Amino acid sequence: EYNQIRHIGTRPIWLARCGTPVGAVGGSEIFPFIAPKDAPLSEEGLMFAQLLGEFVNSRCKTWYSNRVDPSHNNDEDLVRLNDGRVGAGFKVLTSTVPRAYQTAVAAQFGAKVEQTPNLNPLDVGVMNGFGSSDKVSDLEWYQVWKEKPLFTRFPGGESYADVVSRLEPCITDVEQQMAPVLVISHVSVLQVLVAYFLRTPMDQVHNIQIPMNSVLELTPAIDGKWGLHIHRLLEETHIPGYCATSQKDQTN
Repeated sequence: EYNQIRHIGTRPIWLARCGTPVGAVGGSEIFPFIAPKDAPLSEEGLMFAQLLGEFVNSRCKTWYSNRVDPSHNNDEDLVRLNDGRVGAGFKVLTSTVPRAYQTAVAAQFGAKVEQTPNLNPLDVGVMNGFGSSDKVSDLEWYQVWKEKPLFTRFPGGESYADVVSRLEPCITDVEQQMAPVLVISHVSVLQVLVAYFLRTPMDQVHNIQIPMNSVLELTPAIDGKWGLHIHRLLEETHIPGYCATSQKDQTN
């Protein structure tokens, strides 16, 4: 487990999955959908990105409003609020998968978007591309994975433990920020982040549900813990054959 940094402040952390890509179709028993890695955002994905931008900008305005001192005209937060440049004051992190960056750009935050491969989805190796007709549960590997989901690597790919390890620098970066942070990534990565901040045992990380078209808002509490509230910005996705209870998404 990570050792949490005691640098919480009052700022929120927002977590969101990428917008829905063009060509996404329902996946197999443990993959909710399959989409080409370089697929652009669909109409639904662009709509979600727009709503995400509106949500975050509104939340940022509220956050800055609660911080500024109107008697100090040169206060940086006040100047930012008056100029409508709230986006310049918070951090946006995405994976290097195109649709993650496209989600951030389409949201028009006005903030610099930082891409990092540490936020890329769990590498499922040779299982990339498994569709609804592939019976993953029949594989010998799957039975091993069910017993030890944290440490069992996907054939030719990663395990959740590998994702936990590569997220350490990212988590440190997020915790050291004084202003709000938005992370746009993928199910497996967001599962690990939620587990960390809510102190959920990492061997249960694969069971954490990360809904599409939603924002997971983490807010610090006085006791050093974090509260979680889920904001659904769009109704459930219209991806054909999509399984909302599946554990991961994947890209070909």
